[in-house]
This record gives sequence, C-alpha cells and structure tokens, in this order.
Amino acid sequence: NDPLPPRAIARMGTVGFRHRGAIGHPGHGPEGSLSYDDAGKLLISSGFGSTSIWDVESGRERASLGGQNWAANENAYVAQPLTGVKELIIQAHSFLGRDTGVVVREYVWNIAESREVRKINLVGHDESKQWRRPAVFSPVGNAMAAVQENGDIWLWDGSGKPTHVLAGPMAKPLWVIDVMSAFTRDGKALVSCDGSHQIKTWDVATGKLLQSFGGQLARPEAFALSPDGKHAATIALKSVEGAALVGAAVPDSVRVWDVTSGKLALEIPWGDESQMRHRLFLTFSPDNRSLIAVNEATPGDLRVRRWSTSDGKLIREWSVGGPLIQTSAIAIDPAGKSLAIGTILGLIRVFELETGKERTPTDIHLASVSSLAFCRDNGELRSAGYDFTVRTWDIATGRPLGVWRSDGAACQLTPDGDFLLNAVQPGKTDTLNIKVREGKTGKLRTEINGVKSYAIGHDGKTIWILETETGNLKQIVLDSGASRRSFKAEPGRVIAVTDNGRLVVIADDKRILGWDTSTGKKRFEWSMIEQKMLREISNELRDRMHVAAVSSDGRLIAMSVLRDLRGPSQDEMNNVFMCELATGKVLWHKKSLDESFGCVAFRPDGKVLAVGGRKLSLYDSMSGKQLAELGDHRNLVNEVTFSADGKRLASGGVDGTAMVWDVADISP
Repeated sequence: NDPLPPRAIARMGTVGFRHRGAIGHPGHGPEGSLSYDDAGKLLISSGFGSTSIWDVESGRERASLGGQNWAANENAYVAQPLTGVKELIIQAHSFLGRDTGVVVREYVWNIAESREVRKINLVGHDESKQWRRPAVFSPVGNAMAAVQENGDIWLWDGSGKPTHVLAGPMAKPLWVIDVMSAFTRDGKALVSCDGSHQIKTWDVATGKLLQSFGGQLARPEAFALSPDGKHAATIALKSVEGAALVGAAVPDSVRVWDVTSGKLALEIPWGDESQMRHRLFLTFSPDNRSLIAVNEATPGDLRVRRWSTSDGKLIREWSVGGPLIQTSAIAIDPAGKSLAIGTILGLIRVFELETGKERTPTDIHLASVSSLAFCRDNGELRSAGYDFTVRTWDIATGRPLGVWRSDGAACQLTPDGDFLLNAVQPGKTDTLNIKVREGKTGKLRTEINGVKSYAIGHDGKTIWILETETGNLKQIVLDSGASRRSFKAEPGRVIAVTDNGRLVVIADDKRILGWDTSTGKKRFEWSMIEQKMLREISNELRDRMHVAAVSSDGRLIAMSVLRDLRGPSQDEMNNVFMCELATGKVLWHKKSLDESFGCVAFRPDGKVLAVGGRKLSLYDSMSGKQLAELGDHRNLVNEVTFSADGKRLASGGVDGTAMVWDVADISP
C-alpha cells in the first residue's frame, strides 16, 4: 500500500522500514542509529545524512529530517530519543562550499509537533579549532560527550556549555571509540571502555572518576550498559593462530561487569566457533534480566544469542536466514518482545526476540537489486538480487509471481529475462566460471568456465567472452554452451555487444577499443585520458570508469567516471560522459560533488539515456538536456533498463525495491 510517485506504474517491494541510505555512521554507537521511543510505537533510524521516524506496526515513515545528499542544505546524522518526552537530539551537518566547509549544529526536535523546539549552542572546551563534537547523548538530555583525538572525553551540559574534561580514559588506537561509552539512564554517570578493555565510571556533575576496573584484555568489539546502569557487558575477538585467512578471529568470552564494585560478575564462554569473521553487537533486555548478542559471522550467517544475567545460562539461540544482512545497528523494544536490526543497505528488519520469527515482509529482495529484465510479453518483470534470489513480478500490480534461489550474488539477466548468468570467481584467481540458468525456473542450461569478462549479445541468446588463458574473444550460445566464433583480442574488459552483433566493445584502464566480429579486426581505439575523461595523476592516483552503456546502433557510449578521492578537483567527484563510440569525441559531460552516477542505460532507439544514482534522471542523448527526473527509491539506484518498445523503464535500488515507470511520452 505504499503510495506511488508520478509516472510509476508499480513498485516491487516496499519503502516501509527503508531508511534513506545506510543506517549508522563511523564513530557513533548503535544507540544513535536505531532506537525505539519510550512507548515502543516508533522506531528512529539515522545515518547517511538523514533521520527517519517509523510507525512500528505498519512500517510507514512518519517523518524524515535531513537528506541523503552531501550538498543538501542540511543532513541529520545523529538522532537520540530523550526519555519521557517525544523529543530527539539531532546532530546535523551542512556543506556550505569548498572554501567554507562543513558546519555542524545540534538541536532538539519535537516528534509530535514535527518542529525544532530548542537549539543547542555548543562551545569548545579550549581555543583549538579541531575538536570532535558530541556523539553520545544522555537519555534525559542533561549531558553530551565526545572522545577527542588524544583520548580525553569532553563533557557538555544539555545546553552545550562545556563542563568537564575527563583526562585520557580512552587508550588509543580505537577507531569507533564513541561506541564504547554510554550515559546511565538518569544521566548522572558516564561509563567508558577503552581499547585495552579498561572500564571507568565518571560522575557527570563533578567529572570525578568513581570506579576503574578491567584492562589488559583484547580490544572490545562490542559494549553495552544495562538500563539500570548497574552492569556493563563487553566482548572481544581473539586471533586464531596459524589460520590461513588474514585477520582470522573468533569471539572471546562475554564479560559482564558490576559497575559499582568493578568486579567481574559473569564470564560467559562463547564456545566453539567455525567462522573466522564477525560483526558483534551487544545489548541488555529492558528488564536487565538478559543479555543479547547479535553475531554476523558471514553475509549468510547471522545468529542471536540470549543469556540470563543472573547465572549466564543460554536462554535462547536462533539464526536469521539469507545472505547480506550487513548489520550496522540493533534495538530492542521497551517491552522486550522485538529485536530490530538495521543494515548498511538501509533495511530495517524486525524479529520476535523469543522465537526469531520475522515480522517484516520476506517475499521481497532483502538486499540490493542487481539486475532487471522485462519479460517478452511486457506483462512481467524479472529481478535478481544480492540476496541470492531471482523474482518475477506482475508489472500492473507489483505482486510477486515466483522466486528461486540463485548460485550467488553476481547475477545478470539477459534483456528478455530468459536466462540468468551467475558468475563465480573460484579461489583467488581473476577467472570467472559462469552458470547459465533459465530465468523463470532456475533450471541449469550450461556452464562456461575460464572467463576473464563477458557481455550479453544483442539478441539475448549469446554472450561474447574474453577467455582467460588464450586472450581470445569468443561467442558462446547460452542454452547449449556451444562456441560460434573466436579470434584474438587485446586484454581488457568486455563492456558491450552492439551494432546488431557486429561490434564488441572492450575497455581497459585507459582505452576504449572496438572489434569487428565478422573479420576479427580492431575497428577503432582511443584514449580516455587523451579525451580528458580520466586523469592519470600518478602511478597510485588514477580515476576509473565505473559503468558504461553503448547505444544499440553502435554510435554512442555513455560512461560513469569516478574521480580518485585523493586527487585534486573534488568538486567534480562523480561524472557522466557522452561520447561518439568510434572516436571518443565528448558530446556532453555532467559532473557533481553530490550526485552519484551508478548505472546508465540507453533507450532501444538510442535517443534517451537513463542515469541512476541518488536519483533517476533521463537525458537527451545528443544534447544532454534533462528530460525528466523520477524517484522514490530510499537509497541509490543501481540498475536501470528499458522495455523493448522503450515505453517503460525499470529501476532497481540498493533498498531492495524495483520500480516500473511510464516513459512513453518522454522524447528529446
């Protein structure tokens, strides 16, 4: 029941519980990224420049502050609910230009009235120009804290007035040091945990050290303070000696400390662990009686454990199925019944804490959409996702019609959706093995191994591959794996097959090359550096072509170029170039500090170019004039494709949704 924006025919999936970008941000804890209000009726998510307030029952967005874009007027990065009132403390960033830089401010937002009610006039503790602003806020709004570069913690009162400097409680190095500190619920004390596992309790009113304990342990990966402020919990990772995987580690014991006495109250063994990579989160239940750990060992293995805080016994353990959870924040509702998990993709998923049963929709993509195709009758849309699922949808209604599980995340559909190509990189080689399956059923048709790169043919029935061992360009029939033609070509990446199959286009780090498929001879070659699309700054600093599309008649090529962030001219970080394919002559160029150009696609007649990023735009291919702007994706648009007749456009997003648009009347 999500409302549709103008020109949209249908949405596949939902914008409910879809944050406008990644949830969470470096240097800020889960508390400032995903939180329930006191009544448990609202969820507040923050990250990537925006803050959203969600209705827990319906998943609908009640309000949104800030924006995704770096150059937007103001971006709300941190949102901390205040206890007992319908208010949030917001930290917002505004980019005023390359010379002026970023201005940061804090204020209080009233949820019920949807307005700013109080400014926080923050003042530094000394005259230095470089200091870190608050990242940890008291639940009652009486204090704020930030860890400075030297490890000191600065305290302010609720109005922004400097109060105390807590000298050196945070041993360096510790990248997310703010995550390891928290105020007690009444705002009277601050508890910090440094990189050596040293825990300290501070009196907020006086700045005096009340207790110090722990230390000489591995760096903590997760830290939590109980709601009653009596206990702190920590967990670290311990290295696996002799493991082949670099950085291999397993969770150490979960430790629960008595904050008042400084004694170790519980040490809970993690037990045997086969996975060597982990993302760990800790939180106490609202009644203080249990401790919950969320452990994402791999993209397809997220587990929740719950122990009793009285004796350390395991109460419950359950798993979340499906890959690419990519957890970035967690929250438990005040009743202790539901666990909300936020991800770097912006998805919020809600589970029953007792059973692990998911309460949010599951008949949708639970990760980014990677490929889209209009089926032959134009009545169905097929999508592949990074959640390893391939789904078919009714275009008129957005209703799901079928689903099957793919072999991996790197999937590409043929233009008519008849086939799905799943490319797998075996081991640490630069070679791809491709499984070709029927798009509707998932039935395996053939396997093509030893592929350096490939592009789907204009007819959707063949692909052109660049072989790893021979360096040959070879045409392969998809339903049988049979080879048709083969000839020697220069190394690079196959990016397109065009001109009715008569031309294969290859790109390397510097050049665009075209190979005639009938003669096997090179038709053209030109330098992206000479055409000033790429800057070769040094051996280490170099721009790169991100994605490219070629018109079906072989006349035009559109390219998205990413500037090396370490080089000059950051005011044009993202670029789209339209060029003549045969010569490289630039017809027009779009540049942006803020806009991301993640995907490009030509309409079948080559007259219109669709560009997806933070928004979805249509341009006149020859002049670069913007013809339309479409959108209601809650994150980046990373896939676009036109129907065969050019009357409809499908877009897929990082938010896991797809949209179908009526673009029949849009013309240059």
